[in-house]
Amino acid sequence: MCFCSGDIIWDEVPMQHRYCFEAVNRTLNDICDAADDTDYFGNIPIILGGDFAQIAPVIRHDNRVATVHASLQSSPLWPYFQQLTLTDNMQALPGTNNQVFATWLAQMS
Repeated sequence: MCFCSGDIIWDEVPMQHRYCFEAVNRTLNDICDAADDTDYFGNIPIILGGDFAQIAPVIRHDNRVATVHASLQSSPLWPYFQQLTLTDNMQALPGTNNQVFATWLAQMS
């Protein structure tokens, strides 16, 4: 039984090395006394955010193969994540708040 509580929100995950997630997984399983190998992140809900089309992990003095191998998608944990995608551009919806934000963005450039 796990006595750990709370949720974890981790942003900008595509640029993190997969070993970061694997280390946090093992650590939380140890801290929360996870029963077996089917428990992930100590049974703590975790939300990972980021755009996988933007930036990959940076591996100094190495090639594309090493970069791909370092990504979260190459981790053995990847199949256990539920992937959700955003389908609506919330900034493009009609409304006064969005219009004010769009005007503010236009002034920035």
